[in-house]
Amino acid sequence: MTDTQWADISEWQRTVDDTYPWQFLCIRSNDGELHDAHFAANRAWADKAVADGRMFGYMVYYFYRPGVNGAEILKSMVGTPNHRMAVMIDVESDAGQVAGNQSASINAQFDELARWLGSAKRVTGYGNTGDLDSLWPSKPNGIRLVIAAYGSNPAYPGKFAHQYSDSYVTPPFGACDINSADGMDVADLERMFGFTATAPKPKPKAPEQPWPYGPDDYLGLPSPDPHCHSGYYGGKDTQVVLTWQHQMSHRGWKIARDGKYGPESRSVCMAFQAEKGLAVDGLVGPHTWKASWTARIT
Repeated sequence: MTDTQWADISEWQRTVDDTYPWQFLCIRSNDGELHDAHFAANRAWADKAVADGRMFGYMVYYFYRPGVNGAEILKSMVGTPNHRMAVMIDVESDAGQVAGNQSASINAQFDELARWLGSAKRVTGYGNTGDLDSLWPSKPNGIRLVIAAYGSNPAYPGKFAHQYSDSYVTPPFGACDINSADGMDVADLERMFGFTATAPKPKPKAPEQPWPYGPDDYLGLPSPDPHCHSGYYGGKDTQVVLTWQHQMSHRGWKIARDGKYGPESRSVCMAFQAEKGLAVDGLVGPHTWKASWTARIT
C-alpha cells in the first residue's frame, strides 16, 4: 500500500531547509491573531521546492480562534497563493479555550478560502474526532480531513490523512508532527487537491554547471596531488564541492552538504558512477561532474 507522508511545522520548529525528505509539507501561518514567526521563510522555501520539482505541493494552515477571522489573516500573510498550495483549518479545543458549536464561523471561513483559491478541493480541515464532533459538527459537503490520533487510526467521514505522531524525528526539525495519507500516492493527492490540471511541468532542479577546473583535475579525498580539490582547505574548492553535493542531494542521494569531499561523498560518487556506467574511481572529474547534471535520474 502506498502512503504519502509529510510534516507539519510552525515557529516551534526551526525553519525548513533542503534536508527535508518528503514531497509535501504543511506550514502554519497564524494562530488566531498571532502571526507565525517562521511563516515567511518556510513559505519561501516551499515555493522554491515546488518550482524546482522537489515537492509536488504544500499546505498552509491556521489555528481557528472564535471571534477571529483566521482565514483573512492567512490570506493577508500569503498574498498570491501558489497554484500548488492548499489550506487547512486547524480546529482544536486547546484545553477548553475553544468550546461550543463553531460550525457557522468555521464554515464561513471555509467558504472564504474556497473562493480565494478558486476551489473547495484546496481547503481541508484538521482535528481529533472529539473536537471535530463538538466544535465543528456541521461541516461543508465533501470536505477532506486530517484526523489526529496517536496510537490508533480511527475512521471518520471525510478522512484522507492521519496525524499519527507529534514526536516523529524529521530533518531538519527533529521531533515534530507527522502525517500519512494512507493508501494515497502523489498522483492521488494531486487529483484530490485539483493540482494536476493547473500545474506546469517541474522545472529542472538546477542548471548545468560547467566544470571549473582543468581536464586532469578532480574532486577527491584530501591529497598532496595538486590536481585534487577536496574542499578541506577553504576557498574556491569548498564552494565547488558544495555545489556538487547540493546537486547530488537534489538528485535524491543522501549526502552531507558541508563543502568537504570526505568518505561519504566518495561513497556517493562511486555508487553514482556505477549506476551511470562511468569509471568507478570515487573521483569527481569532468565526466562524472557533467553526468551529475545531465544523466537521467533513476
